[in-house]
Amino acid sequence: MRPTVRVFIASLALLAAACGSGQERSAQDLCPNPVPATEVQMVDFAYAPTCVEARPGTTLSVRNDGQAPHTFTVVGTDVDANVAAGQSERVDLSGIAPGTYEVICTYHPQMVAALRVA
Repeated sequence: MRPTVRVFIASLALLAAACGSGQERSAQDLCPNPVPATEVQMVDFAYAPTCVEARPGTTLSVRNDGQAPHTFTVVGTDVDANVAAGQSERVDLSGIAPGTYEVICTYHPQMVAALRVA
């Protein structure tokens, strides 16, 4: 085998090992200290607050103060708000069982937060 092929294969193996953390973070891990909130802000590829607590059946205001579109997608539920830059949406939490859920932006996977419905 050529040396460049060996280096390439070794590099791929190292990359694969670095990408797998071996542990998945749960929504509970993302939300150790929830902040009671009625509004969530999205800006600079982050949610604020990152750990939101809301009452069952309430509505959250999700505001995008950034330059890019974002989503407020609550994993494992039907909540999937697509919010254009400079806009806001109302997110209805009725029908979501009490618990802690991961929140993601489907456009920007590095954007994560958690929602505790309690």
